[in-house]
Amino acid sequence: MLTRRGLVLAPASGFDPSKDIQTFRLEIEVMDHHGHNCSGAVRVEVLPSRRPRVTFLELQQAVTVPEGTGPLELVTQVRASGDNVRYAILAPTAPVLFTIDEMTGEIRSTHQLEVAHTHLIVRAYNALHPTDHATATLNITVQGTDQRAPSCVPAIVVSQVPETMSPGSTLVTLRCTGAEGDLRYALEGPPASRSRFRMDGSQLQVNTTLDYDSDAADTMGFQFTATIVVMAGGQPPQSTRVPMLVTVTPVNEFTPVCPNGATFTVMETAAFGSTVGRVTGTDRDYPRDSLEYSLEGSPGPAQPFSIDTHGEIRVVGPLDSQRHKSYRLTVRLEGGHPQ
Repeated sequence: MLTRRGLVLAPASGFDPSKDIQTFRLEIEVMDHHGHNCSGAVRVEVLPSRRPRVTFLELQQAVTVPEGTGPLELVTQVRASGDNVRYAILAPTAPVLFTIDEMTGEIRSTHQLEVAHTHLIVRAYNALHPTDHATATLNITVQGTDQRAPSCVPAIVVSQVPETMSPGSTLVTLRCTGAEGDLRYALEGPPASRSRFRMDGSQLQVNTTLDYDSDAADTMGFQFTATIVVMAGGQPPQSTRVPMLVTVTPVNEFTPVCPNGATFTVMETAAFGSTVGRVTGTDRDYPRDSLEYSLEGSPGPAQPFSIDTHGEIRVVGPLDSQRHKSYRLTVRLEGGHPQ
């Protein structure tokens, strides 16, 4: 367009998008008020835009939502690439069941949905350059369901089991009702839980040895959590989730191991409370080597020594090398089983 002042303007509708340079030749004639004129040619080159075009990542979508979906629940989301992208529903021009967030492209229900099929045309456009736009088609099906999710007893599984419970033992049997057809059971959760427990039909079972005396059990706090998922067939599938918490309790499986023997030397002038030596046993039960020590017999002239619960032997009576050159002490170790 050429103005009376000689300005060459771009067309009101803009230029058609193109990857190539577009060239236009304008023949211009200039005339003054005396009737004198001259003419010339102007060449205009329109360069391709460097900004990315608005483009939908998916031009068509088929979405299924269950009957009874409530107002403002998320149905789906459309996404387009480009600059300053905004979204709008083109058709139907006055959408009744759905609305779109112009910034995010999230499509939500406006009412509680009943069985229906809706065809939406969505436009994405550059807010600063509205002629840069794209459209996508959505087919939304609201599907009815006559099937209810399973109802299970117990609704939460909380159990304590000894670490010696053998693999294959059943902790609990779920009783689930209210769903048509066969039910399927699966265990979801941390790998540590899924490796130790399994579902055999509706039965929650021990899958492998529950070793309380391991670092892995200590890391989990001797508690294992998971979720039992009960699934019913049909369209859409229905499911119920039953949380599970199993605490593993310790069993004293191992007998403390005593040292083969120990010899200590003490001066007969040793003061009361002086340390003679220390006895160290071992115990494989958790917590490791958690032992208490005691001496058989009571302290006295024949046994002027005592031992504390940590195995440290001390002088508690007078020592006379002329009368007793040596003493034989019997140390008792107690873990879970006295030894």
